[in-house]
Amino acid sequence: MRWMWIIAVTVGIGTMYAAPVTLDEVRPALLARPATVGADPQRQALLASLDSFIKKPNSERSAEVATYYQGMIDHALAEIASTEVTEGVVVWKFYSCALVVKTPKAVFGIDLDEGPNSGNGNPDKVAGLAGIKFHMTAAQRATLAKLVDVSFHSHRHHDHVNYQITQALVAAGKTVVVPEDIRTMWRDAPFVAGLTVLPPQPGHKHRVGDLQVEVLGGRQWMARDHSSVCPCNAYLITTDNGVTVLFKGDINNGDQMLPWLRQVKTRGEGVDLYVTALFFAETKDTLTQIRRLFDPFLIPGHEYEFTHRKRGEAGAGTGSYSSQWNGHKSSIKRGKAVILSWGEKFQYLPRKHRQATSPLAWIELSPEPKDVKVARGGDFTVRLNATAGGTAIKRWYLAFKKTDTTQNLPGFAARPWGAILHDADGDGVFQVSTRGWKPGRYTLDCTADDWPVGSIRATGSIKLTVGQ
Repeated sequence: MRWMWIIAVTVGIGTMYAAPVTLDEVRPALLARPATVGADPQRQALLASLDSFIKKPNSERSAEVATYYQGMIDHALAEIASTEVTEGVVVWKFYSCALVVKTPKAVFGIDLDEGPNSGNGNPDKVAGLAGIKFHMTAAQRATLAKLVDVSFHSHRHHDHVNYQITQALVAAGKTVVVPEDIRTMWRDAPFVAGLTVLPPQPGHKHRVGDLQVEVLGGRQWMARDHSSVCPCNAYLITTDNGVTVLFKGDINNGDQMLPWLRQVKTRGEGVDLYVTALFFAETKDTLTQIRRLFDPFLIPGHEYEFTHRKRGEAGAGTGSYSSQWNGHKSSIKRGKAVILSWGEKFQYLPRKHRQATSPLAWIELSPEPKDVKVARGGDFTVRLNATAGGTAIKRWYLAFKKTDTTQNLPGFAARPWGAILHDADGDGVFQVSTRGWKPGRYTLDCTADDWPVGSIRATGSIKLTVGQ
């Protein structure tokens, strides 16, 4: 017997939203509310409802969840076959980091995989672990292999490459691009001769069918002390109609990628779409730096990798759709991100989605690092940058919270809450003198906003030590 519970979601004055209570109800509701740019409380609630089923203990062993997944994969495969792309690209979500992208002339896969299929981190030769029903059918793999022209894989871990899908792709005569590490792992596989390795060479574009592909050779550090490592490629793919797609697998230190991406920027090139695993565990501000370089459209992934949770435990393992939404809510609000669940699609249109609905504002501080030491009476320069999307920042200021030490600093105007220094000419550059300052430790708060509009504000801070 079915029963209903209600989630109240504000979508308009007096509007309430009734949440689905079975997976059979989730599917048509989600398909009727496809991913679009901007905030969508009803869609957000639907994804939260889907989360409630998938987070249950042993959901990867649930026939209900497997049936839902396979049904959504059937839906995606039918759409890929029937969709004619005349502008931009269409992206379908298949699993945690697995995507299929269709352009006017090509269909390519990204880290194609089908579920938890490993007991040791590397892909098994069977579909799923014992007792796990969550995987594609043989017919689905065959259909996928028929539709996809090229499949790109970042590294050997089972949530980024799959034995059965790779076997089907090679059997269908398709191009499967892998790092050398995967070809070594499968050196005894009957399809190993069908695997293609593109030498990592930043600045060089390999031609793969109708695509141009630049490859960076990186690594996923598997231990905090870097004693264990997995080679991992990042790919920057330029489609036949000029859309650029970046994905990096599980490269987890941004210092490997940022120099390359700055070269891309210097060449006058960009990144339209940044997809799948967007985060960097060791350098957590790298996504921020990538957004500042390119302000790309984000399609995050790596959620619900089931082998990242212990058997019998509830939870999402590597994240849920709701955690993705919350983690990227500022980009969603600006029209620069969507959250896709299994089998769903989004069409990226450069004329609509290259430009955000509101600018990306940030404080970029110089000097670096932000822990400055100055001799007593010495000068230093603070340079702020906080503009994107064509909107100019109109007001810049440095401020100290009110303390006995800061309230009477020379050059700073006293306020009830502290002291402030305005940028008179609006260029965001401050020459700060510490003459008259007492030796000690200061925190300098830096702010930029679009006063008097008041819709954009970015903040940062510098730790400052004035010596004796």
